[in-house]
Amino acid sequence: MDTNNLKKLQAASAASTGGSSSSGWEILAYTDYPKKTEAFANFNDWTTGYTNGAPSTLQTFNGNRTTIPATFDTSVPIDRFGKIGRHEFQSHTETDSGANNRTSEGDGDGWYSAAYNKTNLTKIALVGVNGSDTVDLTNPTNSTNHLVYNLVGTSGTESDADMGTGTYTVISLLQTLALYNRNNTTWHSNGTITSDATNHNLLFNGPNCRNFTSGGGSRTQAGYSGVLQSAAGKMHHIGDVGTDSGDESIDTTNYPNLFCFWGIDLDSDHDTQVCAAYYGGGPSVGSHNPYGDYMALGRSNDMGLSSQPLATQTTYLKKDRWRNTHVAWTFWSMWGNDWHTDSLRRNISGSGVTTDPTTGHTFTQDEATTSAQTPSAANLYRNEGTDYTFTSGGPSTVLSWQTPPGTVTPKNDVTVDPSLYMCQKVYLLGY
Repeated sequence: MDTNNLKKLQAASAASTGGSSSSGWEILAYTDYPKKTEAFANFNDWTTGYTNGAPSTLQTFNGNRTTIPATFDTSVPIDRFGKIGRHEFQSHTETDSGANNRTSEGDGDGWYSAAYNKTNLTKIALVGVNGSDTVDLTNPTNSTNHLVYNLVGTSGTESDADMGTGTYTVISLLQTLALYNRNNTTWHSNGTITSDATNHNLLFNGPNCRNFTSGGGSRTQAGYSGVLQSAAGKMHHIGDVGTDSGDESIDTTNYPNLFCFWGIDLDSDHDTQVCAAYYGGGPSVGSHNPYGDYMALGRSNDMGLSSQPLATQTTYLKKDRWRNTHVAWTFWSMWGNDWHTDSLRRNISGSGVTTDPTTGHTFTQDEATTSAQTPSAANLYRNEGTDYTFTSGGPSTVLSWQTPPGTVTPKNDVTVDPSLYMCQKVYLLGY
């Protein structure tokens, strides 16, 4: 694996951002709904979300359209989020998503102008909107419902020389990392643990704001980009009953103490999320993992010891739960998928492949099945996620995701009202 490839992409993106490093808090994004509806018997105010059940799964997020055209229509939520999960996300602009018209509180959901223009981020905040509760987007700690994170560098501290996003904007960072996924061999894991030792593992060893982040190998830290400094109100994360297959609950005691720009959970198969506020546990694996325990990103056992390389670190922390619409240990995220089969097709902008290299046929990666992809490469390069397809008189439209933007929705068998502990409407801020 040529790590110089990634650095070239990073340098090119940084040189072309044209961003600003203006001081003060600015809005990066806003989500008006949680991730998914559930048939809550007692909590009916959580029955509306960005998705609305098969077979019309995408309808709410897609503005009740029966297809997703390549052109942008900023009256539709998915377009205001840059067609996240489709090939257009890779090269979309501030004008495409309409973010150039979203700069202030009340301008609606989607990415905001600062996500495309604000560089040198040193802090991230999430502010929840809930009835008459105080919302202060110029000083989020004054808000009734808030999470504020200090960003770190590759040593995991705020004093690191490479702390924060540097010359990246949020969008240029995501597009750069998505391009890496498109241009390199797939680095998912499907249970072949030892292959991770040589399978792009340098990209997920320890804290990072300018790269993928996770933990394992020679690095001593788990994965994160920011550490919680202040929290209050209804900003609690989904918990877990303690088993890989257990139903989620709401952690009513702790707050999500970590934030990542693009995190990878190293399980028997990898899970991934973007712009996620999540809980990383506490020190429970000695001095080798400051954010250890079952909930960390990475592999905790003997982390940082040369005698225990990544290939032998087999403890899975979040297990196969850090994905989908009921994401364990997560409060809010922008996107997520399961990397059990392919990091190209399950990329935030898909594979980018439009021509079958074997047959020369051209096709769209956003359709589930087309004759142009058969027989030698049927669905080989199409987007892939879970449940996010629909068909109306033609090929099924597919998004590369398992989770849309927004607050994580608990499963419908939770015993407490989510509205007591979680805000559905959330601003993402950068400083």
